[in-house]
Amino acid sequence: MKMKRTLLFVAAVLFAGSAAAAPQVGDMAPDFTLPGSDGGYHTLSDLQITKFDIAYFMASVDSLEDNTGFAQKNNANFPILADVTKTMSQSYGVLHAAGFAQRWTYYIDPEGIIIRIDKDTNPATAGADLAALQRDHDVRVLNTLKFAIDLQQGSPDLYYRQKALNAYDAVLPRIGASITYYGTAVVRQFQEMDVFCANTAHGIINSRDKLRSLQILSRHHIGIPRTTFVRDKKDVIPAIERVGGAPVVIKLIEGTQGIGVLLAETMQAAESIIELLQSQKQNVLVQKFVAESKGKDIRAFVVGDRVVAAMRRVAQGQEFRSNVHRGGVAEAVELDDVYKETAVRSAQILGLRVAGVDMLEGATGPQIMEVNSSPGLEGIETCTGLDVAGAVIDYISAQVDFPEIDIRQRLTVSKGYGVSEIYVPDGSDFVGMTIKESNLAEKDINVLTLRPKIQDLAPEAIERASEARSDVVQPGERVQFDLPTARLYTHTPLNMPVEIIHGRYVGPVLLICAAIHGDELNGVEVIRRMRSFRSLNRLHGTLILIPVVNLFGFIHQSRYLPDRRDLNRSFPGSERGSIASRVAHVFFDNIVKRCTHIIDLHTAAVNRDNLPQIRAALDEPGVPEMAMGFSIPVIINSGLIENSLRCEAGKLGIPIITYEAGEALRLNERAIVTGVRGIVSVMRSLKMLPSRRIQTVRAEPYIARSSKWVRASMDGMFRPLVQLGARVRKGASLGVISAPFSSQEEVLQAEADGIIICVNNLPLVNEGEALFHIARFEAARAVESEIANHESNIEDDRLYEIETVPVPDIDIVESSDQPS
Repeated sequence: MKMKRTLLFVAAVLFAGSAAAAPQVGDMAPDFTLPGSDGGYHTLSDLQITKFDIAYFMASVDSLEDNTGFAQKNNANFPILADVTKTMSQSYGVLHAAGFAQRWTYYIDPEGIIIRIDKDTNPATAGADLAALQRDHDVRVLNTLKFAIDLQQGSPDLYYRQKALNAYDAVLPRIGASITYYGTAVVRQFQEMDVFCANTAHGIINSRDKLRSLQILSRHHIGIPRTTFVRDKKDVIPAIERVGGAPVVIKLIEGTQGIGVLLAETMQAAESIIELLQSQKQNVLVQKFVAESKGKDIRAFVVGDRVVAAMRRVAQGQEFRSNVHRGGVAEAVELDDVYKETAVRSAQILGLRVAGVDMLEGATGPQIMEVNSSPGLEGIETCTGLDVAGAVIDYISAQVDFPEIDIRQRLTVSKGYGVSEIYVPDGSDFVGMTIKESNLAEKDINVLTLRPKIQDLAPEAIERASEARSDVVQPGERVQFDLPTARLYTHTPLNMPVEIIHGRYVGPVLLICAAIHGDELNGVEVIRRMRSFRSLNRLHGTLILIPVVNLFGFIHQSRYLPDRRDLNRSFPGSERGSIASRVAHVFFDNIVKRCTHIIDLHTAAVNRDNLPQIRAALDEPGVPEMAMGFSIPVIINSGLIENSLRCEAGKLGIPIITYEAGEALRLNERAIVTGVRGIVSVMRSLKMLPSRRIQTVRAEPYIARSSKWVRASMDGMFRPLVQLGARVRKGASLGVISAPFSSQEEVLQAEADGIIICVNNLPLVNEGEALFHIARFEAARAVESEIANHESNIEDDRLYEIETVPVPDIDIVESSDQPS
C-alpha cells in the first residue's frame, strides 16, 4: 500500500492583495492564447501535454521581455506567458484591483479541470511540485519570509501567516541567496521539530559561502582549482603567483548564476579588479584558471548517494562562464565513476542530500567549482530528458522517517557524557589493537567512528577488518606476498608483489616503490639490490618494498595500463573505476595509508635520459629532510600535480620524494647505484639504519630555483652538442636540427644559465618537442663540480658494489592470506 506523505516546499515568493472571483477546484479552466518566455505561443491544450499529464503554466501582465528575464533568473521549468492585455488574468480571477496580477498557481488535469490552486508559488519548484502530486503526496509551497519562529521551553514551533503550522512529514528547502540567514533559521527550526529536511541548514550554509565550501572540500582531498583568499593589498600579487599567475578567475564569495565571476587576463588587470571589489567591501576569491576546461563545465545532479543526471554546459562566443544564465548551451553527458564519486562525496561532505555539483574537466580529473543547495530543474531535465524531480521526491519519500540527528549535540547535553576526537600517535599502546582489545568500553568510552588518516570507518567494520587478519609480520620477520589489484578480461590476475621487512626495533614505516610506469626499470633493480643490503638485519621500523606497482605495464614494456591511463594520475583511485583507478585504489588504501614516509622511483620517459635528481615539494613538512638526506647534487622543488602519488600522499601528511634517473626500458648502472646509495642515506637520516663507522664523502645538495624545457624549433634530425649534467650559459649552442631533404639547419640555444638535467636521445624530432631540460641554480658552476665529484665518489664506494649476500629465508604468503 502506497503511503501518502505531506511534502512542504519552502521558497521565497511574492504575494499581494486579494483577488476578484476566480475559478474554483473542479471548474473548467478558461482557455487562452498567449506568447511565452520560450519564444512560442501557447494555448491551454498544448500546455496540458506534459510528462505528468498535468498542466503547469504561469502568466504575467508584464512584457514578454520582462517575463523572459524572470524565467531565466528563477530557473523556470515552464513557459511564462505574457498577458499584457490582462484578459487571461481577469478570467482566472487573479487581477488585483490595483491593476497587477497575483502569483497564484492552477493545477489542471488533461480534461481541463482545475484540480488544485496554490496562492504561493515559485517557478523553480514547479517540477518537484508536479512530481510529488504524481506520486500521490500532498504538496504545499510556502513563502519562507512568511514564517515566524517561536521558541519556548521544550517546544520549538513555527507559525505561517499568523497561524500555527500544520504537521508536515518532510521539507525540501529552496532558499534564495538573498535570504540565506532567515531561510536557514526556518530550516533549522524544522530540524528541531524532527521534520525530515532534504538539505539541512548546516549544509545550505556550507554551500552558500564559496570560501567555506572550498575549505571543507580541500580538507577532504576533493579536487579543486588552486584558490587563495587575501585582504591585504600587499598580498594580492604573491597570491596570484601562488595559483600560477595570470590569467586568474576572480569570484565574489556569495555570487550565484555566474554573477560576480570575472576573468583577469593579466596580473595588472587582476590587481585592479581585486582592489576595486575590496574597496566596495566585497570579499573575493582568486582561483587558478583551468585552461583545459575551455569554457566548459559539468553539472551533476546528486540525490542521496548517486548522480541522477548530468549535463555539460558550454560557454558561447567570448564568454568564459558556461552558466545557462550567461547564454551557455547544455548537452547531456554520461559521467565516469571518478566524476560521479567526486560529485556525491562533495555533496555529502558539505552536508547536502540534494545538490547540483559544478565541476571543471581538469587535466588531472574533476575540479569542483561550486556545490549548489538549490539547483534548478528545467535545464537539466530538458537537456537529459530524465525525471530529476521524480528522483528527488522518491528519495524524500524513502528517507522521511530518518530526520537528521546531531549526535554530538545529543550526547553533549546528556549528563556525564561528552564527545571528543582523540589523536592516537605512532608508538601508542593502542596502535594495532581492535576496539574490543582496547577495553575502552569498560572505561565507559564508546567509540563512534575511527578515522585512519582520512577515512571514517564504523566500529564494527574496524573489528571485522582486525579479526580477519590472517597473519601479522612480527618484529624481526620479513614476508613476501602478492596483493590482488585487478583482473584482465581473460581472468588473468594482476597481483602486485610486496615484501615487508619488519625490524626488531620501533621506527618509521618506509615505502620504496618502483615501476608505477611499467617501462621504468632502474627502480626495479634498485629495490632488488636493496633486499640484500647487509644492514637490514639491524632495521628500526618497517620497510615495505614494491618493485613493480604497474605489473601490466611491466609485462608489456609500457608506461600505461590497458585503459591507456597514467597510473600516476589516478590516485587515490576508486574500487569502481577503470583498471588504473582500481589498481591505484588497492595500492593507496592497502599500502600508502599505512606508511610514514615514501620514496617513489622513476626514470625519464622513452627516448629521454634523466640526470639523477630528487623531485619534491619542499614546503611540505618532513620532505626537505628526506630530499637533503638522499645526498645527491640536484634537487628540484617541484609542485604537486593533482591525483599523482606525491600529491595524494602529501594530503595525508606523508612525506614523499621522487627519485628520477636514467631512461625508460634501459638499465643505467650509475643511476641504480646512486639510487641504492641515496635510499640508504635517507634511512640513516630517519634513524632506520645505524650510521656508518667509516664515513664517506657525501654530495652537497643544491636546490634548483626553476627549470625550463628547450623545444625543437623545426622538424628534422637532431644532434645534441652537450651532454647530460653539463653546465650551459645563456645563448650557448645546445644542438643542431637539420632538415633531412634540404640544407636547412637551425641551432638550438640555451635561454638561460643552468644544468642539463634531461636530454632527448631520439634523433628524429618534430617542431615543439622537448629536447633539453635545463635547471637553473644560484651557483651553476658549483653544481657542475658537485655532479662530477659525486660520480667519482660512487665508483670509489665499495659499499655500493653489487652485493652477493644471500637473502635470508622469507615467508611466502598466498594472495588470500595477506599480512597486516
